[in-house]
Amino acid sequence: DGAWPATLDALVPSALPDLPADPFSPSRGLRYGPAPARSGAMTLWSVGPDGIDHGGLVLDPMTQRGDLSVPLE
Repeated sequence: DGAWPATLDALVPSALPDLPADPFSPSRGLRYGPAPARSGAMTLWSVGPDGIDHGGLVLDPMTQRGDLSVPLE
């Protein structure tokens, strides 16, 4: 129907064999959820080098705070 899945789990096993690990937080998978400040869009993210989940907020290169995120539209 063209809508984003509610969770990444919905893609296993039809589109993914299993959920990819977050390279900065190997015990958890990549995160996925509503895009900050963009209605209807979703974001896929890693916690990034600081190891803290910022809810998909884009990494600030000056402070190294934030997540490595990919907006999905």
